Amino acid sequence: MTQASGGALTARSTLSAKQRRMIAGGAIGTLMEYYDYYLYGLASAAVFPVVFFSSDDPVIAQLSSFATFAVGFFLRPVGGIIWGIVGDRAGRKTVLMFTVVGMGLATTGIGLIPSDHTIGIVAPLLLLFCRMLQGFFVGGEMGGAATMVVENAPTGKHGVYGAFLICGAGIANIVSGGLMAALGLTASSWFLTWGWRLPFLFSIVLAVVAVLLRRQLEESEEFTTTQVLQIQAAGKKANPLIEAFRHPKNAIMGILIGLPQSIAGYVVLTYGLAFMVGDKHIPAWMGFAGTMIVGVLQVFVAPPGERSPTGSDAAPSTSSAASASRAWSTRASCCSARATCG
Repeated sequence: MTQASGGALTARSTLSAKQRRMIAGGAIGTLMEYYDYYLYGLASAAVFPVVFFSSDDPVIAQLSSFATFAVGFFLRPVGGIIWGIVGDRAGRKTVLMFTVVGMGLATTGIGLIPSDHTIGIVAPLLLLFCRMLQGFFVGGEMGGAATMVVENAPTGKHGVYGAFLICGAGIANIVSGGLMAALGLTASSWFLTWGWRLPFLFSIVLAVVAVLLRRQLEESEEFTTTQVLQIQAAGKKANPLIEAFRHPKNAIMGILIGLPQSIAGYVVLTYGLAFMVGDKHIPAWMGFAGTMIVGVLQVFVAPPGERSPTGSDAAPSTSSAASASRAWSTRASCCSARATCG
């Protein structure tokens, strides 16, 4: 290998300051997204049936709580489509600023809702509304963050750097489970009145940090180049939704890849914890601590498991508008499909 080629290889494998900002800005949102979702899942199993559905039969209360958790997943595809179109037209930064603020406000709002003993049926209705907002904003957050990180990753390292977002999910598991476990060790009456609210209110702190990081984001060269080539070829920007579904195989594969692990993970997170607490009368903090341990394992397992063969996910060629558009929309659709199901 010549000195020139060796230098080029080193340059490609070294992250620039811009790339580091992009990855950090994307990862903080993913951490926040999964923090909010894991936190809601834990609370829907062990807290919300008592706080917001206490007038019902225990079984109905638990099912009602899980129903509000499920609603967020129905809103994720809607948010993914809407925010995906906005991101492909107006840029990733615009979407990522809106979604992280929306997520922070929705999750913090949950922590401020009075119990049904105080405001009656309005309490679960407000909970449902905040959960719908969570799902809507998350639908755009993960897809936009994943696309931005992958677009800014070094050549041949897209899979590895995309996997760091899953590391963020592991950290979110550690933080959410750890906070709930620590607070669950306090007196039960205080925990069900005020303690469970503190982790939800902490979401606004994560939102502020994310906004500060994302203020410095710039669009990737791949994104701007593709936009220019599309305009030159068609005279206008292509419809991002139509472009994504021109590759149905990739979209379907993205959904199928994410669906099984998401279902299994959330079933254990919610029903497993509810079974421990309700049927086996095991203290809730033990279940919270268990999710924290899973998060620790996730941080270390995700990057090696997502590692791509050398060069297999190299950046697409932009020799023509058509080839660039196909490669870019395929990558974006796969990231969005996986995010929508995960």
